[in-house]
Amino acid sequence: MSQNTHPFLRVEILKFNVGNSKQTADLSKLKTEIEIIEKRESTKTSRIKKPMYNEDNQSIRFDVGFFVNIERQIFIRISYNDIMYMFESNIKALQKLSDGFRHQLSFVPKAQAEVIIEYKDPSSIIDSTLQIQLHGQRYAERYQTVYKHFGHKFVAKIFKTPTFCSICSDLLWGFAYKGFQCQRCDCVVHKDCYESCKHPCTGKKYDNSSATKPHNFEHQQFSLQKLFCDHDGSFIRPGHSYKCTHCSIVVHRRCRSKVGDYCGYQGNSSKLYETWKNNNKSDADYNYQYNGGLCEIYSSLDTFQRPTDVQEVIERMTRISRPNITSGFDMKKIQLLQTLGVGMSGSVYLVKRGESYYAMKTLHKNTVLEGQNLEYIQSERDILIKCQSNPFLVQLFYAFQNAERLFFLMEVARAGTLFNILEYQAPRPFKQERIIFYTGEITCALMFLHSKRIVYRDLKPENIFLFEDGHIKLGDFGLSKQNIDRNHKTQTICGTAEYIAYEIYHQDSYDENVDWWSLGIIIFELCTFKTPFYANNSTDITKNVLSNQVIYPETISKRTKQIISGLLERDPKRRLGNVNSPQGLLKDQPFFQEPYTLYAIEHRRVPPPWVPTSLVSLKPKTKVPQLSELDQKDAVLLLSIPENTFRNFSFTSSNLVTSL
Repeated sequence: MSQNTHPFLRVEILKFNVGNSKQTADLSKLKTEIEIIEKRESTKTSRIKKPMYNEDNQSIRFDVGFFVNIERQIFIRISYNDIMYMFESNIKALQKLSDGFRHQLSFVPKAQAEVIIEYKDPSSIIDSTLQIQLHGQRYAERYQTVYKHFGHKFVAKIFKTPTFCSICSDLLWGFAYKGFQCQRCDCVVHKDCYESCKHPCTGKKYDNSSATKPHNFEHQQFSLQKLFCDHDGSFIRPGHSYKCTHCSIVVHRRCRSKVGDYCGYQGNSSKLYETWKNNNKSDADYNYQYNGGLCEIYSSLDTFQRPTDVQEVIERMTRISRPNITSGFDMKKIQLLQTLGVGMSGSVYLVKRGESYYAMKTLHKNTVLEGQNLEYIQSERDILIKCQSNPFLVQLFYAFQNAERLFFLMEVARAGTLFNILEYQAPRPFKQERIIFYTGEITCALMFLHSKRIVYRDLKPENIFLFEDGHIKLGDFGLSKQNIDRNHKTQTICGTAEYIAYEIYHQDSYDENVDWWSLGIIIFELCTFKTPFYANNSTDITKNVLSNQVIYPETISKRTKQIISGLLERDPKRRLGNVNSPQGLLKDQPFFQEPYTLYAIEHRRVPPPWVPTSLVSLKPKTKVPQLSELDQKDAVLLLSIPENTFRNFSFTSSNLVTSL
């Protein structure tokens, strides 16, 4: 079979309904004939192909060549129960339907075929396959908080090399000290010092400030004296230092152009900081427990002759530092069977301990702290505890820690995630009752979270877990936030690009109603296998959400379109899901039709319309996963964590049937 080298349309017949009765024909029993007629100046040619039913795709698939300068007519003839049904069109008209959505073609006598048409160009790198196959699993993002001061834009940062604060000249290293670095000029300060910074950022002029005198830097002769930059705090290589002839600050060669015009003002800001320190000695952010010797050990690790020498130092310092660990949990008693997933901040494993199986989420402590995620991990633990016994949320059984990692032991979703089901199902459409049932269970989960003043903020198929009984549950509360309602809002820009609500992109304060927007996106995706505002990059997605209207394919029912459009209302006060919405309550929407009413779904009065048959095996894989060894420098860096950082993280559920 020759390979197509020219553009073509790929047509898949997914469903064939006959007559007014909407009787759905068995595709395997259809006899399909495709005739292509080409009209040239003086000739007419005809080609016929007879595509067969494909068991793997559960569809009838065929390709039609597309030529710009040649007029081509297509006839689709389908024979069913000794009746011939025919559809006629030209290729250019079909090309207008090649958007990856499902469309209906009308046949004579009365019948409808549900099809997906895709435009393919073998000469192009870009393929117009379904979006869900195109870009794979999607990860959430959280924008860092920016602290603006005197023109600077400071963001939190962990410093792994010895660095010094440009205000107080004290050391910034490891997890004990909270450091900030300016995104514009690279200036480094303590978290407690940034408000005492009296010198403006590069390029900023302040008429009402005396800090407007430029520095006069001169190159310093080569010297083996250890010097640190007074601007970004890091080590200056010999021969690369520059000193101001007036105020004597020393900087890197690269930092000369980044230092603000504050010559002669450094002494004043240091004096102000000393006064501040004396007035704030009881401040919790100032009273760090810090072992200065750790920094020297970290810096000299590369000079150790033997690895055993390094390990001896780490073990000795570990005994001194007393890191937080959970007593009674020995990792040697937990058997890793296989990897279930790998995320941006950790991995999830199928594990066995005793006679019980769990999904074990692991997080490196140093990754949590370096990513400024401690608050979010603690919040995730607290939310999981608050949600004990709710049937629509993944259950936490244990939270524990050792010196290097944090662990969550949770129930196992052996049927995977809704994202996995979408990948498997596409492009075959879901039955309407499955879409309603999944929507109902997600709605119940969100209603419970909102009743606890929790906004979820990362609703997407990857975070919706499917269990062997056919029910679904929400999991992964890493971006969730507590104490949010219409009177207490937040502004953090976070989430997964395709599911982020309008008001977040618009940079407005927002509440729990952002979750209803994400639900609208998911219902649309369940119907079409695409998200309504999808683009190849986050910038275009943002533009689409802020300005584009949703285009609904013909195959979406009126009731489904009604609930999607209500959930994708750009005004959160009018959005469906908001209890004060003029569109009414979710439970009263025609979409939730008998027997799948929201009340029946919430109280488990109706069984799941589909039960998975393919489940994750509980047997270990041939290649058993292993927890990675921590780099020796990271191990030393971990010893700088203040003792109370992970205190009270451990948890044991009172709902356990089997104890470990």
